[in-house]
Amino acid sequence: VITRCTAPGTFAVTFDDGPSVLTSGLLDYLDRVNVKSTFFVNGLNEKNADTGNPTLSIYDLADVVRRAYTSGHQICSHTWAHTDLITVSEEEVVYEMNRLNHAFTKVLGKVPTCMRPPYGDTDGPSRQILEKMGYTVVTWNMDPVDWNPVNSIDEMYQEYIDQTGPTNPQVGRFISLNHDVWNTTADFRPTNYPKTIPLAERAIEYLLSRGWKLVNLADCLESKPFYREPNPSDDSCGEDDCV
Repeated sequence: VITRCTAPGTFAVTFDDGPSVLTSGLLDYLDRVNVKSTFFVNGLNEKNADTGNPTLSIYDLADVVRRAYTSGHQICSHTWAHTDLITVSEEEVVYEMNRLNHAFTKVLGKVPTCMRPPYGDTDGPSRQILEKMGYTVVTWNMDPVDWNPVNSIDEMYQEYIDQTGPTNPQVGRFISLNHDVWNTTADFRPTNYPKTIPLAERAIEYLLSRGWKLVNLADCLESKPFYREPNPSDDSCGEDDCV
């Protein structure tokens, strides 16, 4: 399991649990500042109902995922339904990955080979399955706790300063965990922005001012982009279920 970048001085700002109604505005911002990021996406994350925003599937927001991909952001898997992989059978682990892979074949024409397990949870059996399926498993070494709605944007921003501030941006290596489903992190909609500056902008501006090189996961890990061509196993799962 990879927890940090390998390239010195690189920082991968990553976003989990989308796509959401906020992702398009986040992409607009990333375009403006010319920063490439990484999105660990779900197929349909019912837990996003907690955010107060509509719960939409990867099919509903296919254009947004496609835009992120064509813009040079890395797309990775985060399971179909945000399922904790250490709580389900081996068959269900395969199901969670293959059902999302089927969606990727329809949306991107490619299948990501990078994944992040929900909650960062893996155990021996699930890691063995993921490795056999060809995945690079990536978690994080910097967490602003933006998934906790009790925390304010100021508190999350302070986590970036506290956790990364002492590290030399020329040699340090970070992968940060963020979520593009929470308004506090990624709401660039004109109803709230720029009156309220979300964590994504505040953190990225801070990191750039410190001299960090903000990159997508492939550049962070000095790798080729994490994609493969579709294969027959991806078609074992349709939009509604797996056969």
